[in-house]
Amino acid sequence: MPKKTIKGALEKDERFTISWQENAPDQKLSEMSLDEFRAEGQRMRELVEAIAASEAHTRALKIDLETVIVRHEENCGYIARDVEGDRRFGPNSALYAGFGYIRKSDRKYGRRKVSKANNDG
Repeated sequence: MPKKTIKGALEKDERFTISWQENAPDQKLSEMSLDEFRAEGQRMRELVEAIAASEAHTRALKIDLETVIVRHEENCGYIARDVEGDRRFGPNSALYAGFGYIRKSDRKYGRRKVSKANNDG
């Protein structure tokens, strides 16, 4: 079964409504009056508009979320630097480590040893 498109459904609704109105306005077709058919088409258009509004709202929410995430990440950086420079805490504190940073006292310094077996020189 082919995928139904909104645009196609709206165009079909318009064609059927116009033709029915022009050629058999007082006739019931498939046990449905023209007014009932119009009401069904109107409901379809209302749903399309509601979905479009919802998608626009969702896009706006995503933009807001991205803005809040960026601001929150910046604040996390400010807080980490504040804790790192605070005498009460510093870069060796549990608070600093709890933020996910490596304590200064836990950092490994120096060069890595290179294996001489891999050197053919």
